[in-house]
Amino acid sequence: MTPCAERTVLSHAPHRRHNRPIRVNPLIDTTEQEKKKRDKSALLLFLLEFEYDRASLRYKRLSTGRYVSPRAVKRAINRVIVNTQIEIRAVTEQLTKGQITIGEWQYRMSAELKNLHVSGAMAARGGPANMAGADYLRAARELKSQYRYLQRFADAIEAGQLDAKAIQNRAASYVRSQHKTYEGSRRDGAIATGFDEERNLLGPTERHCTTKLRIGCKELTAKGWQPLGAMPIPGDRQCLMGCACMLKFRRRPLPTF
Repeated sequence: MTPCAERTVLSHAPHRRHNRPIRVNPLIDTTEQEKKKRDKSALLLFLLEFEYDRASLRYKRLSTGRYVSPRAVKRAINRVIVNTQIEIRAVTEQLTKGQITIGEWQYRMSAELKNLHVSGAMAARGGPANMAGADYLRAARELKSQYRYLQRFADAIEAGQLDAKAIQNRAASYVRSQHKTYEGSRRDGAIATGFDEERNLLGPTERHCTTKLRIGCKELTAKGWQPLGAMPIPGDRQCLMGCACMLKFRRRPLPTF
């Protein structure tokens, strides 16, 4: 096992877990990393030839001028997710083979998660040009939680509690957290644009969660249109990070007499 002195982001004393500061990557720390995030977002939008309509919160295909569905945009984001999964699988294999230290692995994992969450937020808000400080802060809040989970994961690895297969499976699960940032950023855009109602759309799966300790997606969908912000976003429901649902927004219809 690598001596604690060699670790750059893990604790020097596991029994002080609750008292030590957690050292993580800042949201934006170098020009090179900022360029990498922007390049990912630019590539995402370029591949589908989109332009963003800020009034409707939707993308249009440049070649036809037609709107594309939110699920089509999410499929494009999944390309970025797949690339992140490949990177995470590779760096985790290096860890389990003893080719890198736990500290190096944790740093590279946190960097991949940062790029993934910020890319998702940019896609939800229509690209880097539409990102405001509050949008970066939302991504930062979710990343802070993910970094804490990653710290505990690294501690479990150092303690020898997980075998190579368990480490790979757990590392792969971290990419799912991006969906919460994406949907939360979409909601922020809806609020800023003047929408005032939302409803849940079930994700493309046959196993939708029901209410237990947390409210389930089936029950939220049955509620229909609700005041904007009234329902928990995907990732804060019974199915947690396994949620593939999306939110739909509208302006409340005027009453008719």
